[in-house]
Amino acid sequence: MKFKLKVYRAILHTTGKTSKQILKDFDGPKPSNEVVQNIIKAYDIIDGLEVAVTDTFVDNGYSLVEYYKKDNEKFKEFIYLLEQDPFVGTYVDDREQFDKDWNSGEYEPPAALHFDNDDVEIIEELNFTHSCHHG
Repeated sequence: MKFKLKVYRAILHTTGKTSKQILKDFDGPKPSNEVVQNIIKAYDIIDGLEVAVTDTFVDNGYSLVEYYKKDNEKFKEFIYLLEQDPFVGTYVDDREQFDKDWNSGEYEPPAALHFDNDDVEIIEELNFTHSCHHG
C-alpha cells in the first residue's frame, strides 16, 4: 500500500524562545528552570537549519521527517539537551551512553520531534511517497 505524505522543505526559526513559550508546551508536570534553559539552548543550536517536515501527524505544527547529514552533530547536541528532562529523558547526565548509542545508530527517540508553526518556514512541498508493508 502506498500513500502520499505531505512533506515540505523548510528552514527552522527556533532561536530566541522564552521560558514562557517553552512552558506552554508542557501539559503535565512543569520542568525545572534548568530543563527549560536546556530546551532554549537546544532550539538555538538548530536555528537556521534546513530540514524536511510534515504537517500530517500534528495539528498546528510540523513533525521532523529528516535533516541533512551535514547537520548531524547539531541535531545530536539538540537531542541530547532535550534528553536532560528527568521526566521523559533516557540519558539524563549520561553523555557517554548517549554518544555511544547515537554513533552506533542504536539511539531511539522517545517521541517524534514537533515544531510550532512559527518555528518553521516552508520553502516548498516535496514529492514524497511512502510504502507500507504489512506482513
